[in-house]
Parts: sequence; C-alpha cells; structure tokens
Amino acid sequence: MKKTLTKTKIRTRLLLLVGAALIIAGGIAYAIVSNVACRSLTLKTCVEQGINYGTVYCSICNPGDCTTNCKNLIAANKPDVLCERSQPYATLPQKFSFSGIDWYKKEKTDGGKLLALGPGPNYFDSKNVILASDGLHLKINNTGSQWTSAELVSSRCFKYGTFVFQVNPKLTNGATIDKLDPNIVLGLFTYPEPRQGDVGELDGLHEIDVELANFEKDSKGNFYNLNYTVYPNSFSQPLKTKPLKFTLADQTSPVSFQIIWTSINVSFSASQNNKLLSQWSCSTTETKNPDAKCNVSTRSQPVRMNFWLRGGAAPINKQAAEIVIRNFNYTPYTVPIRY
Repeated sequence: MKKTLTKTKIRTRLLLLVGAALIIAGGIAYAIVSNVACRSLTLKTCVEQGINYGTVYCSICNPGDCTTNCKNLIAANKPDVLCERSQPYATLPQKFSFSGIDWYKKEKTDGGKLLALGPGPNYFDSKNVILASDGLHLKINNTGSQWTSAELVSSRCFKYGTFVFQVNPKLTNGATIDKLDPNIVLGLFTYPEPRQGDVGELDGLHEIDVELANFEKDSKGNFYNLNYTVYPNSFSQPLKTKPLKFTLADQTSPVSFQIIWTSINVSFSASQNNKLLSQWSCSTTETKNPDAKCNVSTRSQPVRMNFWLRGGAAPINKQAAEIVIRNFNYTPYTVPIRY
C-alpha cells in the first residue's frame, strides 16, 4: 500500500530543508566575513575599538598577533611625528624638501666659522647638501683651510615601518660605495632627538644604522665594508652590530638599502637590480641564536643621512668626494593580510 505524506510531514520536511539551507548560507557568509575581517585590521579599527580589538579578527586569523599588530599600527601612525628639538641644528632657511619629506641641513657656526660636531668630529657645512634633478648630493669638500662634510636630518620623526635609501653605486670621483676611501663613511640611519624629561646621554641609544666604509677587520680578521647596527633602549643592554662585506652587481644601477623596524625586530638588506647583496636581522624575542638577539628601540626618531670623515681626518687619497642619494621612502607598519 502506497504511503501518502500528510500536510504536517511535508511542512516538517520543508522546514528542515530551509534550516539546512540557512546553515549552509550562514557558513558561506561567515567565511566571507572572516576573509574580510582578516584583511581589515587597520589603524582606524585599532584606535576606535582599542588595541585588544579582535573578537572577529583575532579569533579567525591569529590571536597571538592581534594586540601586537594594533600596538605597532598605532605607534607607526600616531601623531607624534613632529620631533621635539630644544636646540635645532639648522635655521629655517636651510630647510628643504626631498622625496616628499622636509629636512634640515646640519651646520653649526660661531661668528661665521664652522664648529666641529659629531660624528668624527667633523665640520658639517650646509653647502655640502645639494638638491639636484638626479637626487640629493652629499659632499666631502676641501675649502682650502679645512675638510667639510655633509648631513641632513628629517624634520619629522618616524617609528615602525620600512625605510628604503636608494643610492648611486659610484661617486663622482670614480670610487664605488663598496670601495670607499678608508677615511670616508656613508651613514643611513635613525637617531634620537632630546625630549623634555630625558635624563642623561642619548648617544649610544635607540639608533638603527646602516654604515658604509672601508672598515679594517672584524673580530675574525675579515675585511668588511658594511655595518648594520641596532642600539638598545638603555645602557643596561648591549648594542648589536653586524659587519658584512658586499660586492656591487654593477656600477650603474642604484643600490637599495632597506631597514624594516617593528617593536621587536629589525631587518636590514641591500639589493641591486633585484639581486640581494647582503641581509641580517635581529629580534628582542630571539632565544636560540645570540647573533640575532638585540634590544630594539621603541622610541620615534628622525631619519638622518651623512657623508663624513672618520676622526675628522682628510681622505687618504686627498680627493673631494660626492655621492648621490636617488630617493628615500618610508612606509608605515602595516599588518600582513591573512586568509
């Protein structure tokens, strides 16, 4: 005998089918929302919902990263970008713009006479920083009575993010940046400014530094021409420095020196024509490799570039030198997209 479905049974089955469809649709919607949530951890959401924001983002993506990522985002983008300077190195007429950022030329005089400043010490002359169509020219020059050097300082402070300095491989005197005169140094770095409430000396703290020079030997007796250095937050912590040797891929293509700085890690690299020339990184959280353990600064700082003489001594070859910085670029810290 053929069974017939009652209206009640039909209604029940229809409700079950609808319920199943809703569950499936909800799962799809959840996946879509999840995907969007993983891509939408922004400075806005961190600030509006607090650094512990993550009911959706953290539970779906990576709970351990959420608070750290928000802290890094806020620190990189917070409005403390104006450096507090109690004694500026330069006057306003020496302020200029390069790569979309305002800079000061470092110089100190007394009665029209240049005064020696660190590093070196050197006589830093604002005339040795020249903005041209091909980039920023930094000079080491002989005025007849003294050798002078060049340095510029950003008008704003930076914190976590990616810093890229693009440098011509060849100096105007024919030398190359991997074979500088033994007394010449190129520095690309961050360096702290004095602030109200600071106690004691800042030199030797916070700095994150790329330095090119024809150094003598490292601790193992090897010659090197590049030094990466991370200075600590306090003198109770050691600085970490990594001497390396690099060789140019060619003498015409610009070289990109990159620093990636987060609250716990600093990564350095040099590349030319997409070829990696050197790299090194260190982290506050490293526990297994002493060479990669460092105390990373958490203080916002201006960026500096300088071209100077070690100990203030004249170049060994007695020649003036000029280098070109093609470009500088800073990208604030962002959270990696996770799916």
